[in-house]
Amino acid sequence: MMIITFLKGLNLPRVSKTACGIGALAGGSLLLSFSVFLVRGHFQALKDVREYALPLAAEIPPMERRARLLSQQMELIQLEASLRTGSAEEKLHVYVLPQGGDMTRLLAFLESSRTFLERRKLLREMSSIIVGDPEDIPSVPGSQPLQTRTLTFSATVRPEGRDQLFSILELSGLLTVGDVLSPDDVKALFSLTETQNYAGIVPVEQFLSSDLLSYVSDPTIPEARLKQAMSSEEFLTAFRSLLENSRLPKVRDFLKGDLGRTLVAQKLWPIQFMTMENESLEELPDGLVKVDVTVKAYGRRQK
Repeated sequence: MMIITFLKGLNLPRVSKTACGIGALAGGSLLLSFSVFLVRGHFQALKDVREYALPLAAEIPPMERRARLLSQQMELIQLEASLRTGSAEEKLHVYVLPQGGDMTRLLAFLESSRTFLERRKLLREMSSIIVGDPEDIPSVPGSQPLQTRTLTFSATVRPEGRDQLFSILELSGLLTVGDVLSPDDVKALFSLTETQNYAGIVPVEQFLSSDLLSYVSDPTIPEARLKQAMSSEEFLTAFRSLLENSRLPKVRDFLKGDLGRTLVAQKLWPIQFMTMENESLEELPDGLVKVDVTVKAYGRRQK
């Protein structure tokens, strides 16, 4: 699974006039489950971010344990082939954790978001975006070296515009279906699978690792694989309930809405991973609020 809770654990409390840290937009589900390569390499990169840069992020799901279960089943080769690891890895590296610190694509995403909010009369004005210099993140030997760039801006919005803005920012880094689910959702799904059909762990991994945009467009194939292996009514009922009560419907509605379709058409989806570092809120006399926002954008350090 991907980022996810890098970008799930995205609950943003309202803040007073004084600046305060908000925590990670989507910390815990960044991990990809596409193959042993990504389970190890990508897990380590995001583990570094959590330990050194995101102390308030949600707990990363127990991916190492699940990888061990897959290995015990001797089905990792089938999983690797069916998930087309190269394609997933390419999207991760090009879009979610790009190399070299180029902000062009991320700034275009923020500009599209600004236009979207303006057209709905939720945003009165937004300042220029100030981009800081790259900052290296401490890493351990063998892990992917990461870096961040700080972006700051202010916006005058309606209260519902503020909520909409942060809901949009929460979507950064989402790449797979698993990224959208909370750690508790993923844990519940695996626990249910293990009690129902131990061999169903592989189809569950395949489902969680499905490309999010493709799944939203047509969920038939990813769900059919899982339902074929896990056909009990108890599992299917719990599975449907889990999805319906997760963030997945909200993300699906976004991707099928005006801004989501625009981002896809402009090749701005998936969104580079960001975390909310700081927000200050000032209430204005006319019912508007001014928010000063600081986010950090993550990428891979150039070697």
